Amino acid sequence: MIPHPRKPPRRRDHRVILQFDYDCFYAQVFENKNPALRSRPLGVKQKNILATCNYNARNLGVGKLMLISEAKRICPGLVLVDGEDLTPFRDTSKTLFNFLRSHSWTGKVERLGFDEVFMGRRRNYPDHDRVKLTSPDVTDLVDYNILCLNRNSLSESFFHLSEQDPEQGFPCDLNAIAGCVAGSDTAHASLDDHTYLRLLLGSHLAHYLRSKLETDFGYTSTCGISTNKLLSKLVGSCNKPRNQTTLLAWKDDDVVEFMDAHKTRKVPGLGFKTAMLLESHVLGEDIDADSHSFNSLVTVGQVRQHPSMSPAFLETLLKGPGSERGVGARVWGLLHGVDETEVKEASDIPSQISIEDTYKGLETIPHITEELHKLSCSLIRRLRVDLLTADPNAEIPGSRKWIARPKTLRLSIRSWPTRQGPHATQAMNFSRVSRSGPLPPFVFDLETDIDCLAQRLVAEALLPLLRRLQVEQGHNQKWNLQLLNICAANMVAGAADDKLGAGRDIGVMFKHQDEVLRPWKVTQPTDEPSGGAVEDSTKQVPFGDDDDEGDVAWDVMGRGGRGGGHAPFRRPVDLTGVISVAERNDLVTLVSAITEKMHNDISSIFDAPSVSSVRDNGEHDPTWPSLAASRRHEGNETDSQGAVAQSSAVSSSDGSKTYNKVHPIVEKEERDAMTPQLGELRKEALLFFRKWQNVVIQRVREIAVIEPTAPMPAGGARGRGGRGSRGGGRARGARGGAGPGRGGLTLAFGPPRVPVNQMDRELCGMFPPIPNTLWLLHVEKRKLLLHVVLLLVLSLQDYNANARVFLLNLTSALNLTLAIYHGEELRISRALAKLALEYAPRDEAGQKAEEQKGPKRWKVGFSSPNPTSTIASALKAAGIGTINDGMVLSVATVAGLLGPLGDYGHLLGNIFGINAVRPTSKLLEACCKDVFDFAFLRVRDPTHSEYRDMKETPADDRRLRLVLAMSGCFSDVEDVVRPWRFLGDQTESYAVRWDVASITTLGSAVETVIRSTAWANATKEIRSRSLFASLLDNSWPDALLKVSKIIDNPWNWGMVRAEKVGALLADALVRHKFQGERAVSLIGFSLAARAIYTCLMVLAERRQFGLIDSVVLIGTPAPSESRVWLTLKSVVSGRLVNVYSEHDYMLGFLYRTSNVHFGVAGLQEIKGANGVENHCVKYLPRGHLGYQVLTGQILKDIGWDSLDADALKADMAQRRGSGRGRGRGRGGRA
Repeated sequence: MIPHPRKPPRRRDHRVILQFDYDCFYAQVFENKNPALRSRPLGVKQKNILATCNYNARNLGVGKLMLISEAKRICPGLVLVDGEDLTPFRDTSKTLFNFLRSHSWTGKVERLGFDEVFMGRRRNYPDHDRVKLTSPDVTDLVDYNILCLNRNSLSESFFHLSEQDPEQGFPCDLNAIAGCVAGSDTAHASLDDHTYLRLLLGSHLAHYLRSKLETDFGYTSTCGISTNKLLSKLVGSCNKPRNQTTLLAWKDDDVVEFMDAHKTRKVPGLGFKTAMLLESHVLGEDIDADSHSFNSLVTVGQVRQHPSMSPAFLETLLKGPGSERGVGARVWGLLHGVDETEVKEASDIPSQISIEDTYKGLETIPHITEELHKLSCSLIRRLRVDLLTADPNAEIPGSRKWIARPKTLRLSIRSWPTRQGPHATQAMNFSRVSRSGPLPPFVFDLETDIDCLAQRLVAEALLPLLRRLQVEQGHNQKWNLQLLNICAANMVAGAADDKLGAGRDIGVMFKHQDEVLRPWKVTQPTDEPSGGAVEDSTKQVPFGDDDDEGDVAWDVMGRGGRGGGHAPFRRPVDLTGVISVAERNDLVTLVSAITEKMHNDISSIFDAPSVSSVRDNGEHDPTWPSLAASRRHEGNETDSQGAVAQSSAVSSSDGSKTYNKVHPIVEKEERDAMTPQLGELRKEALLFFRKWQNVVIQRVREIAVIEPTAPMPAGGARGRGGRGSRGGGRARGARGGAGPGRGGLTLAFGPPRVPVNQMDRELCGMFPPIPNTLWLLHVEKRKLLLHVVLLLVLSLQDYNANARVFLLNLTSALNLTLAIYHGEELRISRALAKLALEYAPRDEAGQKAEEQKGPKRWKVGFSSPNPTSTIASALKAAGIGTINDGMVLSVATVAGLLGPLGDYGHLLGNIFGINAVRPTSKLLEACCKDVFDFAFLRVRDPTHSEYRDMKETPADDRRLRLVLAMSGCFSDVEDVVRPWRFLGDQTESYAVRWDVASITTLGSAVETVIRSTAWANATKEIRSRSLFASLLDNSWPDALLKVSKIIDNPWNWGMVRAEKVGALLADALVRHKFQGERAVSLIGFSLAARAIYTCLMVLAERRQFGLIDSVVLIGTPAPSESRVWLTLKSVVSGRLVNVYSEHDYMLGFLYRTSNVHFGVAGLQEIKGANGVENHCVKYLPRGHLGYQVLTGQILKDIGWDSLDADALKADMAQRRGSGRGRGRGRGGRA
């Protein structure tokens, strides 16, 4: 049965809420300091505004927010006191709040501002759980007194304030409710009604607390008692001051009648704009806050009884960008007195911290900037006072830590209104206008001076917010500000070991862990030589490396680990007869060299060159970064023509000893001069990689190769540990390679070299080969080595982005082609995916939850840790361990190379995200709660089906690499997938569909503006003075500003949704493991690039390294500041490409309301960020909408390694006739 659309919502009366409101709080603070003021009309002024006044002044006609001159005219005897300093109000409010909180057993005490407090008197137990109230452990103050109530002697009742002390409390007469009563008649009251009984006890508790506030502290208050926050606040204002009112409602009609008498704008929780929308609909005319109808008398009854009112209609009326879900039902409930919001538990962390000041009129930007600086200094001081506490776990005594960090910065302004006529005084509007943005993290830097932080906060955060207000109010609008307010809100509690923080302090946890593990930590002696001869060819030690660094990695694994975690494999990986000892040792040496080069590459990311600030015309400007004239020192490059690597670097000094001593010190100081945040990020990124490097090297060292026994010379020792004759025969398994050197311990006769005749010059250009000897082997032997290392890497159960970069470097060093690597990767991925699907647990319809969990150890086929396991045999049958020329590895060897993957079937599924514990359906449900129309669409599937079940994708379509492609601005729904049809089948590609309605709305709006005459004329004017000049000076053609409302709202809404999608995407990769244990590449244009940018920032904040392989950001609406892109690059192991166009005028215009002082990545080259590549698109056929038709050409120009050649040829043939231009090809690194 469908419920009636206008049926009143059900109200639950299982709670008792007390709402305290201190009478004229500011005035009472001064009256307590000077009791003589209590009998006189008193006003508290802030600048030229009367902030508040006592009731003596109000009885004479004085009101709040009145001009001082007008208040003095009405009441010449008004006593004025200065209320600029809020410290006494704040301190007094905390004292009174702590008193009220001490009388709550549940801790549900909520403070609103300085003078309002809500007290929740009951835990949220259903009425049918009344039996639980017999236990004192689960009862609160009022319910405990219900159990102690003596109904035969109500006039001599005693209200207990403590369970332990029966004498702690106060006497009361429970024959009647204390104070005033509203609503139903008390003549029908019965003690058998639990709601009445709770309200009765609650009224006497409120009377007692009000009396204590007045006698002990000297402050009078008003209190409202009801069953929810809405009703208690409304009923509390019925009898002011120094009184209390209880709302009784035996029937729903009593509450509705009570609500109908109130003005719509007085209902808490509606909001001013919502009330205006409701009143406009009821009156049939638009209501402006500045119009004559500002003081509209529309009541709740008029709105509720309107014929069109219903929850469904309210949902339609109030729905819009940023609106909450179910807003119609919530507002419908408020109109009927239904409010399910809970009283928040008491917290020492304020909900927000704000600073404001009023002025006679601020008209110029320099004056506004000066006042913003003063307010910023005060805000930062307040943050340090209210949110800093002593850190008992710090190594340095006296250190402090943040108990909470606000995330949002809000700027509010109020302008002086224009009076309507010479004597008009009632048409003045004092409403505020606010804009919000993220609070910069540098505010929490305790080392920097407050004045410097305030200057930076004004320049980087507050002025951009002010510019947004200026643009939205009108380009030629002159400032005449009456009030400025800056607020730090959206508090996020910090971690702590106590129960007051948001989780456990992980820093303290790891500090304790290090203290426990320190006695067992193994370290290498500093005086031990780093290399030497190998004592025994049967030991698993590479030539020239006899330390035990890899073994230490198993014993001490610190912070930063992720994934299944590799454990030492005691089963030997025996490759005897497959490779020789010399080849094995050289392979270990090569793996060590490649990973060390990768380590140096990560470190060099943060070694950015100095950056100056120059405009396009050559003038100095601190807002647009450009590269300095000096080049970065490149000391680690290798000669691609076969130059011999030198063992020691030659320093470019002037020959003096002083230079040789000082220059390294200067370089070190320059490296350490970066910001503390980047320094910490660098340290943790290198720590994560070093752990992964140690695990990989140790895994390769576990390869066992035993040489056959060779005849010993006369008198020579034989047995274990003995060495064969020097210069003996060729090592076993070294067919086709160079002759062994150094007694068969290495293939090298001299210094290692890089390949001379490179098989894949493009691959060698992207990944310069490391000098080695293995590239001299036969091509089939090199393929075998690549195949072996690929299986060893997979045995770590984590084919992350570092693994892929490592294997590409190995392919280049072995002088193999990229096609060979792709073929090996494809063959292995299909074989692994096939078995993963076969061994994946299947849910049966009638299976119980306990049966679905299964045993802790997998059964036959899943847990047979022996060399002849079923899984290893199946992989061997699928071609794993077989090379083209017939070289075949045994089942035992394949099982040893794969490690646990050859024994446990469920681990294969983990690699591909096939995990019953984290089903894809739950991931999609979590994403769809916050983002409309979210889905992963298969690009290579002709029907572009959605990825809903992890087992749906066939094994032949599974890959060891994922690509997520996102479209960010389009007008046709088909463009969700169409721009990405060029992605090849070497990767498992998905197009991310998100909030299609918002994106198509934006695309249609942009297309409408681009086709307009105003845009054609505006582009000519912008081109004449350059796009960057328009951005910096905020000067745009008037015709363009007139049509800006068409695209500004969809763009701003899209930016909000993009950041939400970016955070959800990071969550999908980190928490839900959508990709399994594989590397992910991200590609996106326009708002999708903004979403990817947000995703990478979240990953960097969470220190999630190794997840992202390569990223291509096209037309990105994000800053181009080098430190921002260094942060992005820290979580991107492969390529990070910024695709931009200096002629994307639409992006510049849309981004004008953002912080343009840090540049726009979609409009300019990224400079000063090592490892970031740039690619310029010189021609956009449709402006900002042109990216969606150029994605294939862009990916081809930047050298994307997985493209569909046939689709590219078809697209090129189609575009060749139109004469569309290209970008400038491969871009350079920043």
